[in-house]
Amino acid sequence: MFTCLDKPFHYLIEKNHNVTNYMFQEVYITTYEAALASISVTVSESWRFFLAVFPSIGSLPYDEQREFFRMCCPQFAIIDCFYSTKKIWGGFHQYSMCSVLLCSDLTDLTAWIGQHEGGRMRRELLELIRTYCQDQLTMMVPSFEQADICEKEKHALLALLLTESELRSELEERFHCFIENIRKQTLQELHRFYTEEMGLSEYSTRLGRLYTICLTFREGNVLMREFFRMQVTIFDIFVVENGLTELLM
Repeated sequence: MFTCLDKPFHYLIEKNHNVTNYMFQEVYITTYEAALASISVTVSESWRFFLAVFPSIGSLPYDEQREFFRMCCPQFAIIDCFYSTKKIWGGFHQYSMCSVLLCSDLTDLTAWIGQHEGGRMRRELLELIRTYCQDQLTMMVPSFEQADICEKEKHALLALLLTESELRSELEERFHCFIENIRKQTLQELHRFYTEEMGLSEYSTRLGRLYTICLTFREGNVLMREFFRMQVTIFDIFVVENGLTELLM
């Protein structure tokens, strides 16, 4: 893993970007170019996590596993971003986590796209990024902060968000039973966690907040895909990253 990350780390240090110390970790303030270099690592780690969270996915043919992963990977990324940002920075006050060790500076979005990147429409691209960030945070942060979820609820949220997704008709038919089993297992595990580990006799409020996050994050996922599509089709960003394009478009 760290071998793959040497390139973006070297790039960030070489370009004299700030390194923010947090506890025993070093979090690197990244750019589009450096974040793109770590995409393959991020997807690989997401795939391992995906198999760990949903071990029953192994019973499906590989092509269906791949399609299922493509469907939920963007949602994994959104939840992980929000949870990590909340845990490390206490909220979206200045930084937003992009991965375990990379973050972006929300107060200086011009740093995300270098002075010589973005082409002739760089100003319009920066405005698109600024608007996207504002819209996402306005829509998604309130419900997430109100819920104040723990790590186990984060994993449950990943599963619930997946089961609440609107699938294309052909996917709904193929994955219906599988998704229903995930929903059932997730609710059973949440019941056990709330009653046995947290000692709650009534947990409808906590569960309701998870479903509220699902609703707003579904909308956020749609917004993220549209944002990515505009970067590819209008601003020629990510066009060389075929795997990422296939994943998000």
